[in-house]
Amino acid sequence: MLQVKRGQSTSESSEDETKKLKTTYDDKKITNCFENLSNELFYEIFDYFEGYKLYKAFSNLNSRFQALLTCSSLRLKIDLCFHPEAILQYFANSIVVPNKDRIISLSLANSLLYRFYAEFDELEMFLMKVSPQLEVLRVNSCSDVTYLDANRWERIISKHLLHLNKFEFKYEESIDEELVATVYHERLNEFKSLFWIKRQWFFKISIDTDSWDSNVIVYSIHSYRFIEKNHIC
Repeated sequence: MLQVKRGQSTSESSEDETKKLKTTYDDKKITNCFENLSNELFYEIFDYFEGYKLYKAFSNLNSRFQALLTCSSLRLKIDLCFHPEAILQYFANSIVVPNKDRIISLSLANSLLYRFYAEFDELEMFLMKVSPQLEVLRVNSCSDVTYLDANRWERIISKHLLHLNKFEFKYEESIDEELVATVYHERLNEFKSLFWIKRQWFFKISIDTDSWDSNVIVYSIHSYRFIEKNHIC
């Protein structure tokens, strides 16, 4: 009986080793097939990745992928909205700053603006350093009412973001007894000037009654295509 058990154990062990070898062979086969893809096809694949996820997936795999990632023709889409602060620090220093000339899409959320660009002044300085090739810019904030300065946005875009074709903006402020109208509130109609109309970027004011603490006024800018798709009036 003991000998039978040993026989079964040896057989099972041999079967496990065979499975491992087959798995290793299959993995190598898949890797070889993957690496046989052309550079052009890899660039098409890269186009679906956000910048941090792209570097996390392909950086340091081998010299070929490293060369593809650092190629000047590769354009990056950067989304800094939902990463933890530790990752943001690394991402900003290791990827965003060294590759700012290759960024064509940039998304900034209020949590990031609050920690790194507390005021519009700092954000403007940052945008002046970003590549003029930037095509998409998304900004969500609630920390500085000067974000509602339409003329300032027009100046930044006209001077530093010449290729920008998509601008999504949202600024929120709570409706409470401390809400005070400023000069920026009085000049909100400047978001309806010819500059904005020509680009089909439309300004909208709405009230969010679903906020957990108080009602919120939402000032937003979206493209005509977004408005048409979502039936925003």
